[in-house]
Amino acid sequence: MKKILVANRGEIALSALRCIRELGLQSVAVYSQPDEHALHVRFADEARSLPGARAVLNYGSIDRILEAAESSGADTVYCGYGFLSESPEFARACRDRGITFVGPAPEVLEGCRDKLYCFTQAAPLNIPVPNHSEIVLDEDDLLEKAHHLGYPLLLKPVSGTGGRYITKVYRKEDLVAGYRNAVREHMLRNARSAFYLEKYIRNAIHVEFPVLADQAGHVLQLGERECVVQRRFQKLISETPSPRLGEAERRMMAEAAVKLVRELGFVGCGAVEFMLDEKGKWFFMEINPRLQVEYALTEAAYGVELIKEQLRIASGERL
Repeated sequence: MKKILVANRGEIALSALRCIRELGLQSVAVYSQPDEHALHVRFADEARSLPGARAVLNYGSIDRILEAAESSGADTVYCGYGFLSESPEFARACRDRGITFVGPAPEVLEGCRDKLYCFTQAAPLNIPVPNHSEIVLDEDDLLEKAHHLGYPLLLKPVSGTGGRYITKVYRKEDLVAGYRNAVREHMLRNARSAFYLEKYIRNAIHVEFPVLADQAGHVLQLGERECVVQRRFQKLISETPSPRLGEAERRMMAEAAVKLVRELGFVGCGAVEFMLDEKGKWFFMEINPRLQVEYALTEAAYGVELIKEQLRIASGERL
Protein backbone atom coordinates (compact mmCIF):
# COMPACT_ATOMS: atom_id res chain seq x y z
CA MET A 1 0.00 0.00 0.00
CA LYS A 2 1.69 3.20 -1.21
CA LYS A 3 -0.85 5.56 -2.77
CA ILE A 4 -4.44 5.81 -1.56
CA LEU A 5 -7.29 7.49 -3.38
CA VAL A 6 -9.92 8.94 -1.06
CA ALA A 7 -13.30 8.55 -2.78
CA ASN A 8 -15.22 11.12 -0.75
CA ARG A 9 -15.35 14.78 0.23
CA GLY A 10 -15.84 16.96 3.30
CA GLU A 11 -15.00 15.92 6.85
CA ILE A 12 -14.37 12.24 6.20
CA ALA A 13 -12.07 13.00 3.25
CA LEU A 14 -10.02 15.43 5.35
CA SER A 15 -9.73 12.96 8.22
CA ALA A 16 -8.65 10.19 5.87
CA LEU A 17 -6.10 12.39 4.12
CA ARG A 18 -4.58 13.39 7.48
CA CYS A 19 -4.29 9.74 8.53
CA ILE A 20 -2.72 8.78 5.20
CA ARG A 21 -0.15 11.56 5.55
CA GLU A 22 0.69 10.59 9.15
CA LEU A 23 1.20 6.97 8.06
CA GLY A 24 3.76 8.16 5.51
CA LEU A 25 1.68 7.25 2.46
CA GLN A 26 0.73 9.24 -0.63
CA SER A 27 -2.81 10.48 -1.13
CA VAL A 28 -5.08 11.30 -4.05
CA ALA A 29 -8.25 13.37 -3.71
CA VAL A 30 -11.13 13.43 -6.16
CA TYR A 31 -13.48 16.35 -6.69
CA SER A 32 -16.49 17.40 -8.70
CA GLN A 33 -16.70 20.82 -10.30
CA PRO A 34 -18.47 22.48 -7.32
CA ASP A 35 -15.74 21.11 -4.99
CA GLU A 36 -12.81 22.28 -7.07
CA HIS A 37 -11.55 24.62 -4.33
CA ALA A 38 -12.61 22.50 -1.35
CA LEU A 39 -10.18 21.99 1.50
CA HIS A 40 -9.74 18.26 0.90
CA VAL A 41 -8.53 18.99 -2.64
CA ARG A 42 -5.79 21.30 -1.34
CA PHE A 43 -4.79 18.96 1.48
CA ALA A 44 -4.08 15.92 -0.74
CA ASP A 45 -0.75 15.21 -2.47
CA GLU A 46 -2.59 15.25 -5.79
CA ALA A 47 -6.16 15.45 -7.06
CA ARG A 48 -8.26 14.19 -9.95
CA SER A 49 -11.39 15.90 -11.23
CA LEU A 50 -14.64 13.99 -11.70
CA PRO A 51 -17.01 15.10 -14.47
CA GLY A 52 -20.54 16.17 -13.63
CA ALA A 53 -22.04 18.29 -10.85
CA ARG A 54 -24.32 15.67 -9.23
CA ALA A 55 -22.52 13.78 -6.49
CA VAL A 56 -24.19 10.46 -7.25
CA LEU A 57 -22.77 10.61 -10.79
CA ASN A 58 -19.17 11.34 -9.73
CA TYR A 59 -18.33 10.45 -6.11
CA GLY A 60 -20.88 7.65 -6.39
CA SER A 61 -19.77 6.38 -9.80
CA ILE A 62 -17.80 3.13 -9.82
CA ASP A 63 -16.36 3.77 -13.27
CA ARG A 64 -15.25 7.34 -12.58
CA ILE A 65 -13.64 6.52 -9.24
CA LEU A 66 -11.74 3.59 -10.73
CA GLU A 67 -10.66 5.70 -13.71
CA ALA A 68 -9.28 8.29 -11.28
CA ALA A 69 -7.49 5.58 -9.29
CA GLU A 70 -5.87 4.03 -12.36
CA SER A 71 -4.89 7.35 -13.94
CA SER A 72 -3.23 8.47 -10.69
CA GLY A 73 -1.50 5.16 -10.03
CA ALA A 74 -3.34 4.63 -6.73
CA ASP A 75 -3.16 1.04 -5.49
CA THR A 76 -5.84 1.50 -2.80
CA VAL A 77 -9.25 3.20 -2.52
CA TYR A 78 -10.72 4.46 0.76
CA CYS A 79 -14.39 5.49 0.88
CA GLY A 80 -15.14 6.26 4.54
CA TYR A 81 -18.92 6.44 4.81
CA GLY A 82 -21.64 7.16 2.24
CA PHE A 83 -21.28 6.91 -1.53
CA LEU A 84 -19.50 3.63 -2.42
CA SER A 85 -18.43 2.59 1.08
CA GLU A 86 -20.94 -0.29 1.32
CA SER A 87 -21.10 -1.23 -2.36
CA PRO A 88 -20.24 -4.88 -3.08
CA GLU A 89 -20.23 -4.00 -6.77
CA PHE A 90 -17.50 -1.42 -6.19
CA ALA A 91 -15.48 -3.73 -3.91
CA ARG A 92 -15.65 -6.45 -6.57
CA ALA A 93 -14.64 -4.02 -9.33
CA CYS A 94 -11.63 -2.95 -7.27
CA ARG A 95 -10.60 -6.58 -6.74
CA ASP A 96 -10.98 -7.34 -10.44
CA ARG A 97 -8.60 -4.48 -11.28
CA GLY A 98 -6.03 -5.34 -8.62
CA ILE A 99 -6.88 -2.32 -6.44
CA THR A 100 -7.24 -2.72 -2.68
CA PHE A 101 -10.67 -1.76 -1.37
CA VAL A 102 -10.47 -0.66 2.27
CA GLY A 103 -13.34 -2.65 3.73
CA PRO A 104 -14.91 -6.10 3.79
CA ALA A 105 -14.90 -8.48 0.84
CA PRO A 106 -17.72 -7.99 -1.69
CA GLU A 107 -19.34 -11.27 -0.61
CA VAL A 108 -19.46 -10.05 3.00
CA LEU A 109 -20.86 -6.68 1.93
CA GLU A 110 -23.62 -8.49 0.04
CA GLY A 111 -24.49 -10.47 3.16
CA CYS A 112 -24.51 -7.39 5.39
CA ARG A 113 -26.77 -5.60 2.94
CA ASP A 114 -29.42 -8.32 3.28
CA LYS A 115 -31.16 -7.88 6.65
CA LEU A 116 -32.98 -11.20 6.47
CA TYR A 117 -29.74 -13.03 5.73
CA CYS A 118 -28.15 -11.40 8.78
CA PHE A 119 -31.10 -12.56 10.89
CA THR A 120 -30.56 -16.13 9.69
CA GLN A 121 -26.89 -15.91 10.67
CA ALA A 122 -27.62 -14.39 14.08
CA ALA A 123 -30.34 -16.79 15.23
CA PRO A 124 -28.16 -19.98 15.38
CA LEU A 125 -25.69 -18.02 17.54
CA ASN A 126 -28.47 -17.44 20.09
CA ILE A 127 -28.56 -13.75 19.23
CA PRO A 128 -32.17 -12.50 19.58
CA VAL A 129 -33.76 -11.04 16.46
CA PRO A 130 -37.06 -9.12 16.25
CA ASN A 131 -40.26 -10.83 15.14
CA HIS A 132 -40.33 -10.47 11.38
CA SER A 133 -41.75 -11.86 8.18
CA GLU A 134 -40.07 -13.25 5.10
CA ILE A 135 -40.01 -11.25 1.85
CA VAL A 136 -43.38 -9.74 0.89
CA LEU A 137 -44.48 -11.20 -2.45
CA ASP A 138 -47.49 -8.99 -3.25
CA GLU A 139 -50.24 -6.98 -1.57
CA ASP A 140 -52.28 -10.03 -0.57
CA ASP A 141 -49.18 -11.62 0.93
CA LEU A 142 -48.44 -8.33 2.68
CA LEU A 143 -51.82 -8.33 4.43
CA GLU A 144 -51.51 -11.97 5.41
CA LYS A 145 -48.04 -11.51 6.89
CA ALA A 146 -49.17 -8.37 8.77
CA HIS A 147 -52.15 -10.24 10.24
CA HIS A 148 -49.84 -12.99 11.46
CA LEU A 149 -47.36 -10.55 13.13
CA GLY A 150 -49.89 -8.08 14.50
CA TYR A 151 -49.76 -4.28 14.56
CA PRO A 152 -47.94 -1.91 14.91
CA LEU A 153 -45.41 -2.84 12.22
CA LEU A 154 -42.43 -1.53 10.36
CA LEU A 155 -42.25 -2.04 6.61
CA LYS A 156 -38.55 -2.31 5.74
CA PRO A 157 -36.47 -2.88 2.62
CA VAL A 158 -34.47 -6.10 2.77
CA SER A 159 -31.37 -4.38 1.40
CA GLY A 160 -29.54 -1.37 2.72
CA THR A 161 -28.77 0.26 6.05
CA GLY A 162 -29.21 3.63 7.65
CA GLY A 163 -32.95 3.67 8.26
CA ARG A 164 -34.00 4.78 4.76
CA TYR A 165 -37.38 3.82 3.29
CA ILE A 166 -38.74 2.52 6.60
CA THR A 167 -42.51 2.95 6.98
CA LYS A 168 -44.28 2.78 10.34
CA VAL A 169 -47.79 1.28 10.17
CA TYR A 170 -50.31 1.24 13.03
CA ARG A 171 -53.45 0.08 11.19
CA LYS A 172 -54.36 -2.38 8.48
CA GLU A 173 -56.04 0.46 6.57
CA ASP A 174 -52.68 2.23 6.12
CA LEU A 175 -50.57 -0.81 5.22
CA VAL A 176 -51.20 -1.16 1.50
CA ALA A 177 -50.85 2.59 0.89
CA GLY A 178 -47.56 2.61 2.81
CA TYR A 179 -46.31 -0.35 0.83
CA ARG A 180 -47.20 1.28 -2.50
CA ASN A 181 -45.48 4.53 -1.51
CA ALA A 182 -42.33 2.67 -0.42
CA VAL A 183 -42.17 0.70 -3.66
CA ARG A 184 -42.76 3.84 -5.71
CA GLU A 185 -39.99 5.75 -3.89
CA HIS A 186 -37.61 2.84 -4.43
CA MET A 187 -38.36 2.80 -8.14
CA LEU A 188 -37.80 6.56 -8.42
CA ARG A 189 -34.38 6.14 -6.80
CA ASN A 190 -33.52 3.05 -8.84
CA ALA A 191 -33.28 1.04 -5.62
CA ARG A 192 -34.46 -2.48 -6.34
CA SER A 193 -35.07 -4.02 -2.96
CA ALA A 194 -37.76 -6.36 -1.75
CA PHE A 195 -39.59 -5.56 1.48
CA TYR A 196 -40.40 -7.41 4.68
CA LEU A 197 -42.35 -6.68 7.87
CA GLU A 198 -40.93 -6.33 11.35
CA LYS A 199 -42.75 -5.97 14.64
CA TYR A 200 -42.47 -2.33 15.74
CA ILE A 201 -40.82 -1.91 19.14
CA ARG A 202 -42.27 1.18 20.81
CA ASN A 203 -39.87 3.57 22.55
CA ALA A 204 -36.92 1.41 21.54
CA ILE A 205 -33.39 2.26 22.62
CA HIS A 206 -30.99 2.08 19.66
CA VAL A 207 -27.43 1.04 20.60
CA GLU A 208 -24.59 0.27 18.19
CA PHE A 209 -21.36 -1.59 18.96
CA PRO A 210 -18.30 -0.60 16.86
CA VAL A 211 -15.98 -3.45 15.85
CA LEU A 212 -12.59 -3.86 14.19
CA ALA A 213 -11.67 -7.21 12.62
CA ASP A 214 -8.39 -8.14 10.92
CA GLN A 215 -7.55 -10.73 8.28
CA ALA A 216 -6.15 -13.15 10.91
CA GLY A 217 -9.52 -13.46 12.66
CA HIS A 218 -8.90 -11.10 15.56
CA VAL A 219 -11.87 -8.93 16.55
CA LEU A 220 -11.89 -5.88 18.82
CA GLN A 221 -15.08 -4.39 20.20
CA LEU A 222 -14.92 -0.73 21.24
CA GLY A 223 -17.78 -0.07 23.65
CA GLU A 224 -21.11 1.22 22.43
CA ARG A 225 -22.86 4.34 21.23
CA GLU A 226 -26.45 5.02 22.18
CA CYS A 227 -28.42 7.03 19.64
CA VAL A 228 -30.17 9.22 22.18
CA VAL A 229 -31.92 11.53 19.69
CA GLN A 230 -33.29 10.44 16.30
CA ARG A 231 -35.51 11.92 13.63
CA ARG A 232 -37.05 9.80 10.88
CA PHE A 233 -34.82 6.88 11.91
CA GLN A 234 -31.72 9.05 11.45
CA LYS A 235 -29.32 9.58 14.35
CA LEU A 236 -28.82 13.17 15.51
CA ILE A 237 -27.07 12.76 18.87
CA SER A 238 -25.07 9.78 20.13
CA GLU A 239 -23.54 9.19 23.55
CA THR A 240 -20.99 6.77 25.02
CA PRO A 241 -21.23 4.90 27.25
CA SER A 242 -24.97 4.32 26.97
CA PRO A 243 -26.67 5.91 30.00
CA ARG A 244 -29.48 3.33 29.91
CA LEU A 245 -27.57 0.10 29.37
CA GLY A 246 -26.83 -2.21 32.30
CA GLU A 247 -23.51 -4.03 32.58
CA ALA A 248 -25.07 -7.44 31.90
CA GLU A 249 -26.77 -6.23 28.71
CA ARG A 250 -23.63 -4.39 27.63
CA ARG A 251 -21.50 -7.53 28.00
CA MET A 252 -23.98 -9.81 26.21
CA MET A 253 -24.47 -7.43 23.30
CA ALA A 254 -20.73 -6.88 22.90
CA GLU A 255 -20.15 -10.65 22.86
CA ALA A 256 -22.95 -11.05 20.32
CA ALA A 257 -21.37 -8.40 18.07
CA VAL A 258 -18.02 -10.19 18.11
CA LYS A 259 -19.59 -13.61 17.44
CA LEU A 260 -21.63 -12.31 14.53
CA VAL A 261 -18.78 -10.55 12.69
CA ARG A 262 -16.66 -13.68 13.06
CA GLU A 263 -19.49 -15.82 11.69
CA LEU A 264 -19.81 -13.54 8.65
CA GLY A 265 -16.07 -13.47 7.95
CA PHE A 266 -16.13 -9.70 8.36
CA VAL A 267 -12.82 -7.85 7.94
CA GLY A 268 -12.48 -4.13 8.55
CA CYS A 269 -14.40 -1.56 10.58
CA GLY A 270 -18.13 -1.68 11.18
CA ALA A 271 -20.91 -1.48 13.73
CA VAL A 272 -23.40 -4.09 14.92
CA GLU A 273 -26.70 -2.44 15.80
CA PHE A 274 -29.20 -3.49 18.46
CA MET A 275 -32.50 -2.32 19.93
CA LEU A 276 -33.79 -2.61 23.49
CA ASP A 277 -37.49 -2.58 24.28
CA GLU A 278 -39.15 -0.99 27.30
CA LYS A 279 -38.62 -4.15 29.35
CA GLY A 280 -34.88 -4.23 28.63
CA LYS A 281 -35.03 -7.13 26.17
CA TRP A 282 -32.55 -6.61 23.33
CA PHE A 283 -32.59 -7.61 19.64
CA PHE A 284 -30.05 -7.57 16.84
CA MET A 285 -31.05 -5.13 14.10
CA GLU A 286 -28.41 -4.86 11.36
CA ILE A 287 -24.72 -4.50 10.54
CA ASN A 288 -23.23 -1.35 9.06
CA PRO A 289 -20.09 -2.66 7.27
CA ARG A 290 -18.19 0.63 7.23
CA LEU A 291 -16.99 3.51 9.33
CA GLN A 292 -19.93 5.43 10.75
CA VAL A 293 -20.46 9.17 10.96
CA GLU A 294 -20.20 8.98 14.76
CA TYR A 295 -16.73 7.40 14.65
CA ALA A 296 -15.08 10.41 16.33
CA LEU A 297 -17.07 9.70 19.49
CA THR A 298 -15.48 6.25 19.80
CA GLU A 299 -12.05 7.68 18.95
CA ALA A 300 -12.36 10.26 21.73
CA ALA A 301 -13.46 7.65 24.27
CA TYR A 302 -10.92 4.94 23.40
CA GLY A 303 -7.92 6.78 21.94
CA VAL A 304 -8.01 4.70 18.76
CA GLU A 305 -7.83 6.27 15.30
CA LEU A 306 -10.27 4.09 13.40
CA ILE A 307 -9.26 5.24 9.91
CA LYS A 308 -5.63 4.31 10.56
CA GLU A 309 -6.76 0.93 11.86
CA GLN A 310 -8.83 0.43 8.71
CA LEU A 311 -5.79 1.14 6.56
CA ARG A 312 -3.56 -1.15 8.63
CA ILE A 313 -6.11 -3.97 8.41
CA ALA A 314 -6.44 -3.52 4.63
CA SER A 315 -2.66 -3.79 4.28
CA GLY A 316 -2.66 -7.10 6.15
CA GLU A 317 -1.48 -5.96 9.57
CA ARG A 318 -2.88 -7.56 12.72
CA LEU A 319 -4.79 -5.69 15.36
